[in-house]
Amino acid sequence: RPSARRRLGAREKRKSAMDRRRGQHIASRRDGASEVWRSEDGRVSLLLGSAGNAAAVLEAEDGRLAGVQVTHIICVGNAKTAQSLRQLLATSAAASRRSA
Repeated sequence: RPSARRRLGAREKRKSAMDRRRGQHIASRRDGASEVWRSEDGRVSLLLGSAGNAAAVLEAEDGRLAGVQVTHIICVGNAKTAQSLRQLLATSAAASRRSA
């Protein structure tokens, strides 16, 4: 029969796995994004990155990634990733309103 400590550890692992499956945890990554296009005048860039890159932009106070001011994020992952990014945007927007 497993000890209480062992059962608690297993419960924590299951909860963590459930949170990941729900898409509630996206680790921020500031590295790995690539600039794939820039307009001739240099005012518009297109970055290609991961969900972690999008999370890093949403968490950043200046909204910059790879030296570029990010104004739009297009999520081509799945509905869970998109929902997680929406939740992150809502919490980061609420935090910036509180600090203003």
